[in-house]
Amino acid sequence: MISVEFRDAATASLLDQADYFASVGDISLAERWNAAVDKTILDLKRFPQMGSPCFFRHPDLSDLRSILITGFPRYLLFYRFVEAANLILVVDVLHGARDIEPLLTPPEE
Repeated sequence: MISVEFRDAATASLLDQADYFASVGDISLAERWNAAVDKTILDLKRFPQMGSPCFFRHPDLSDLRSILITGFPRYLLFYRFVEAANLILVVDVLHGARDIEPLLTPPEE
């Protein structure tokens, strides 16, 4: 069985987006968002490599994949599939029009 874990950034992005949709539309839009995210995650659990490989320059992002949120085609879910651990690690969810690589790149220490 494949498990799913969410990075803090992904959890914050998902909650922020639901709050935004609730504030500009109505609660049904936020509920649709949450259902779409759930469906996307269930699809990934069935086919974890269905997302497209990402080709970012930063080496820490080399194994990322992305998939569109079902029903919200401007939003991308970025994840890693750790096959050895049977784990999908959701890194973040971002609007596709943003400058994505800097948002995903870990801060330098």
